[in-house]
Amino acid sequence: MSATLGTRRRAASLPLIALLTGGRAAAAPASSPSKGPSMTDTPAPRKSPFGDIAPALGDYTDNVLFGDVWKQPELSSRELQILRQMARGKSNKEIGQVLYISEYTVKNHVRSILKKLNAIGRTEAIAIASGRGLVNME
Repeated sequence: MSATLGTRRRAASLPLIALLTGGRAAAAPASSPSKGPSMTDTPAPRKSPFGDIAPALGDYTDNVLFGDVWKQPELSSRELQILRQMARGKSNKEIGQVLYISEYTVKNHVRSILKKLNAIGRTEAIAIASGRGLVNME
């Protein structure tokens, strides 16, 4: 048993060089001992090529790709008021007159609404809001 332990210590102290051979990784000592079996005689056990990648890919997918999709920023009460006026077909100027704010303030709120709902235009924003139950289309 002590001979095995001595061989292990000797082998552990040798620097290793990794070789790729036909899809298999084989490790060989940089300077092999004169006696004893070579490490290149026994192939390394086959591992799944995705063994180390899959967990990292799962985390990447969950955190980066889908993290923002599921988080929906909430609209402020003023943005909801403007969105409801948009659903009634009112222009920015008309919404400003109803809510006693400037047309430019309405324009900024509309831009914020589009960004928060991830919509391209007013019509899409209203459709998304209707689907989420934020506005009534009656």
